[in-house]
Amino acid sequence: GFSSGLSIIKKLESEEGQEVDPTIGILNTLRGAGPDRGNTYDNLALDYVLDTQDELGKQKIKQGKVLDILFEITDGGSSREDASKDAVNKMDEAGIHANAFQIGEVDSSEKRTFNNVWNNGENKRGLIVGDDIEKLLPAITEALKKHLSGVRM
Repeated sequence: GFSSGLSIIKKLESEEGQEVDPTIGILNTLRGAGPDRGNTYDNLALDYVLDTQDELGKQKIKQGKVLDILFEITDGGSSREDASKDAVNKMDEAGIHANAFQIGEVDSSEKRTFNNVWNNGENKRGLIVGDDIEKLLPAITEALKKHLSGVRM
């Protein structure tokens, strides 16, 4: 999760390597939600994803053996626009398929920033969903279809 800082809301595995109850992560996310959470430093979360990949994982992505997909759901623009744009470009270079969905009521400045970070250049990776949250799941589904259509077993 990100706002003015970065926090790991839910680990994929426990310290002992066992699965974690997904309900815990959902509850922690909701506990932290609110209008006064601060800024949108999404570059912190994006950089974290890039920095925590090991070399073997990076090689498998480059070889096409692993498909790495990242979805960012945000209600704002990026507070550090250039750093976020740089992180998104680094994800492209690493072979990570990053997409973002902007939800909620956003002003024209936030839309401009979002589009500059996620839709500037040849890869259009961002979609402004707006305040009709029912459009979020179909948008994510379409993005998954796009990324998974080329998967060969």
